[in-house]
Amino acid sequence: MSNDELIKALEAANDGRVPSPFGSLEFKIPGSPVSIQAKKAARDEYVSRIKSSFEKIYYLLIGDIHLEFRWYVSAKSRYETDANSDLDNALKPTIDALTGLDGLFIDDCQVRSLHVAWSHSMSGTEYINVRIDFVPDEWCCRDDVIFIDIGQGLCVLAPKLLPTEGKQLWTSMLKTMAISKDALLSFGVSYPSVASLLGAPRPFHRTRVRGFEVVTLNEYANNS
Repeated sequence: MSNDELIKALEAANDGRVPSPFGSLEFKIPGSPVSIQAKKAARDEYVSRIKSSFEKIYYLLIGDIHLEFRWYVSAKSRYETDANSDLDNALKPTIDALTGLDGLFIDDCQVRSLHVAWSHSMSGTEYINVRIDFVPDEWCCRDDVIFIDIGQGLCVLAPKLLPTEGKQLWTSMLKTMAISKDALLSFGVSYPSVASLLGAPRPFHRTRVRGFEVVTLNEYANNS
């Protein structure tokens, strides 16, 4: 990538149109996390706070990711009161708010590693710093998301905005690749080596894509 191309890529990333070419995204969630045991109103407010922290990002990460959460909070509060949530109880609602069509990635099954910590806030300002590391080209636009159910409980991501002819070509490719994947597995090839043969970095189980549009192969091929 030339310097000019890198500058343009970074400008697009700063605008939230594409991910960073360096494969890393960081943002801050103001305030303190909320426990999974909190009342619904408190959890809803927390989810809204999280989503407002990345509301200008218009893409979804579709491959495996690495997550880091660091909560900056007063050490005195952590040590001398019980006012703060435990880290483990605050983790689930935080990750849930990052997933789905209005999140940053599809499902928490994409999380390959997770690091959670708290640090003393020298300024007294409380916030959570979120860092996501990913493969830079494993993403798609939010408005171009559709899943194809290929059977056996598996769904794969496909471009939603292709014209009919393109969707038919994609469907043909997907059928061929699915056959090739099964054949290679029968020859003893390791699963991670062939998992990306289905036109996306990885497949998803049907239960992992709730809230997303899911269609059959025929519906995808014939839907303009």
